[in-house]
Order: sequence, then C-alpha cells, then structure tokens
Amino acid sequence: MTTKDVSSDKKKAGALRSEFSFELHTHFAIKLWEGRHRNIDDIEQKSQKKAFWNIISMPVFIGRVTRIHNDALEDNPFADMFLYRVEKSLDESIEILQSELDKAGKWLTQIPAQIHISEVASSEPLDLSVFSRTPLGYKCVWLLVGVDQLAMRTYQAYHYGLISRKKKGDVLAIAGHQVRRAFGIVTLYHSLPISRANLSNMSEEHQAAVKIMGDLDHDILTGRKRSSFSPPLASLK
Repeated sequence: MTTKDVSSDKKKAGALRSEFSFELHTHFAIKLWEGRHRNIDDIEQKSQKKAFWNIISMPVFIGRVTRIHNDALEDNPFADMFLYRVEKSLDESIEILQSELDKAGKWLTQIPAQIHISEVASSEPLDLSVFSRTPLGYKCVWLLVGVDQLAMRTYQAYHYGLISRKKKGDVLAIAGHQVRRAFGIVTLYHSLPISRANLSNMSEEHQAAVKIMGDLDHDILTGRKRSSFSPPLASLK
C-alpha cells in the first residue's frame, strides 16, 4: 500500500455538537426572558408588523450581540467597543448577583434545627434551549439562571417570614437590573459600514456612529482594550 493510499484511508472527526438547555422556575425570570413589548396605538406603526420593545427579550439580546460580533469580524471598532462594554457589564453583574446569592443562602440558617425546609422549585418549570454564535450570549443566559435562583430563594424566604416585603422587593430589583443593564447596552448599538481600515473622522459613517454610539475609545481602536471574546484583529492577522 502506498503512502497516498494510507492517507486516503484516514478518517476525520465530524463537527462538534452540543446542546444548551435550561429551566426557569419563576415568573420573574421568565418575564426577563420574554421581555416587554411597547403598547403601540399608532395604526401605521402597527401595520409595519415590527416588534417594538420597552425591554428586549433574551432571544433579541442574543441576536443583537451576535450582530455586534459579526461586525467585529469585519474589523468594526465600534462593534469591538460594544463587545467590551457587554462583557464588562456581565462580569460586574455576575459578581453582584453572586454576592446576593451568598446573602440569601444565610437566610434559612435563621430557622431552628427542628424545622426542616425542602429546596424550592417550580412544579412545572419552563424548559428552554438556546443557541448563540458568541459566548457572550451564553454568559447572559448564565446570569438569567442565577437571577432565577435568587428569585426562588427570595420568594421562599419571604413566604416563611424570614425577610420583609420591602427586602424581597429590593433584592428582586437588584436582580432584574443586572440582566436589563446588559440588554440596554446592545440596544444602543447601530450597525454601520465602518472598519479600522477605512476609518476617517470626517466620514459621514464615522460621524453618524459617534452621534449614535458615542466617541470611540482610543484603546479599543488600537486593540489594547478588547473583550475576551472579540475575534482577532484583522490588522494583526
């Protein structure tokens, strides 16, 4: 058998596949997943059949952060800036949420040893699956699941009289804000045909981008400051 025959017999592995599914147990977290549509009275706007949001949904967030990632693949520095902002927001939110979960974990330690309380869970949780082309999409889902866990513990502690109604409201407000702040960042992004190669402060596209999205961070432009999940800079390939 020749070398050519041996190499032709070599088998290659197929594409890697993995499914991402999860459960949500509280209406609080489910509402964050679903978002909230804006009430539209204008008949002309209704006829356009577009989705108008007060708060976007998680699937919309994933779609928008994917669009930002795709623009970053085209060496768009504004897309890089927003990927950095999203990751920074998620990292800060996960840290805040973990602190709240640690505090919530101490609530049940107040009960006497003779009392036994089971773990809290929904009798019919909502089963969901998601696919994202950027890790930031999954990272936001991790955050949402953490919010769901915190909401369950908060409702349970309130139900058994371990925390007040005000405390319950305060904790849920903190939890919901962590997801919504990431949602808010991607809603400010607008896709424009800009790249580092054709960037000019005098171009209409650049001026429009600055007007809509703010001044471009110089460290982002040079590549010194980037998201951990940003694609490689085209200029460095």
